[in-house]
Amino acid sequence: MRDIGVPAANIAGAYSGNLSNDGEQLILLANDNSIIRNFAHNDQAPWPDSSDGDGFSLTLIRPTSNPIHADPFNWRSSVDTHGSPTVSDAVNFTDDPT
Repeated sequence: MRDIGVPAANIAGAYSGNLSNDGEQLILLANDNSIIRNFAHNDQAPWPDSSDGDGFSLTLIRPTSNPIHADPFNWRSSVDTHGSPTVSDAVNFTDDPT
């Protein structure tokens, strides 16, 4: 997971483990240890259920809007299994906007 506008190449370290899927708290820190984000996620409704053991990642729906990360309605499951850490996971709107 990365913060808005920060290229993946600028993030120090890599996380190769798994999250617990049950209310685990995530804290993202800046280089000076100031908190960028501090929130918990869950695997119960209304959180997206296909990211609970089916191989999909949680993806922010509108990341550039600076959403509240603790709100499950700001998340969706990734388009592909295992997420898309090096490419866009954007979903194009193809319906009638009215």
